[in-house]
Amino acid sequence: GEAVRKMAAKLPGMGPADVYYPASFEGKWMVERRTTGVESPSGAPPAEGRYKAKVGETVRYEARFVRNGDKVIADREYNEKQLVQATQGKKVGVVWQPTNPNAISLSYPDGQISDIKVTKRAASMGQDASTLEFSEFRREANLGFAGSVSGVLGVPEISASWIRAKYRVVDQGNVEGIVLEYAMPTASQDPATATSKSKYRISMTRLGPLGSF
Repeated sequence: GEAVRKMAAKLPGMGPADVYYPASFEGKWMVERRTTGVESPSGAPPAEGRYKAKVGETVRYEARFVRNGDKVIADREYNEKQLVQATQGKKVGVVWQPTNPNAISLSYPDGQISDIKVTKRAASMGQDASTLEFSEFRREANLGFAGSVSGVLGVPEISASWIRAKYRVVDQGNVEGIVLEYAMPTASQDPATATSKSKYRISMTRLGPLGSF
């Protein structure tokens, strides 16, 4: 039940149970993400069908940060839906619970399912709560229906991603950040095996008063 999920989120070696944001993040934001760099550390091309960022590309989407006890966390369900819609033009179903923040499942309109599990995390907040740095390694199992008649799930394709982010609170209504995203074709934690490394510059503008949705 709930107690077991909370314990699982705090397994040794995992790092903090979630990424905890400065209190000033609480509420809804408009995020502008501009791609400033794309490269392939391994020299190999990205997997077919995987989203590929392009230098100079700018996407905009909404993001929410909510209270979970005395902490502020990202509403990963809402944020993932918005990001996929902005980058891929697809409306996805998302299953996620703040009591088990390390697991998130995406269901695509064509029947594809992507199960994501955060397996390692590190995070640190500045003493004045105006800066935040975090890193997350995510294992991804991508499932596809073997046939529309049988509806049987095929063998999952295992890949991984590594997210490194830095955010700075400019004032109550603005946040700036830089995000690096590595995409690995296997479950390897070695960024040298990544088929893409994308660098994004983030600009966040608050929508409504602090804590409003």
